[in-house]
Amino acid sequence: MTASKLLTCILDKSPASFELVRDLKDTHQITRANVGSARGTGTGAEGGLITMPQEKHILQIIVDAGQADEIFEWLYGKVDLDERYGAFMYQEDLTSAGDFTVPDAPEEQD
Repeated sequence: MTASKLLTCILDKSPASFELVRDLKDTHQITRANVGSARGTGTGAEGGLITMPQEKHILQIIVDAGQADEIFEWLYGKVDLDERYGAFMYQEDLTSAGDFTVPDAPEEQD
């Protein structure tokens, strides 16, 4: 087991979240990622008004600690976080995390 970090990114619910997982694998060989969804409300920026419930995607990525800042910066730019209302991300230490690989699927037989 290696020292790891958990990167969490809250985004609008869209198929683009799943494309990010594919990009992480293709670009950075990261295979420990998950997309979940949640619904909730927040307060508006002006006047403290409560907004309508919105569905969000929660993208969670486990990376080696030494790689965390690089992936965080890549993800920050990739999702254009400065331009998205209600999106945010953060990283935190994990006590430990094991590597996980999915075995190749057996060949289909006719």
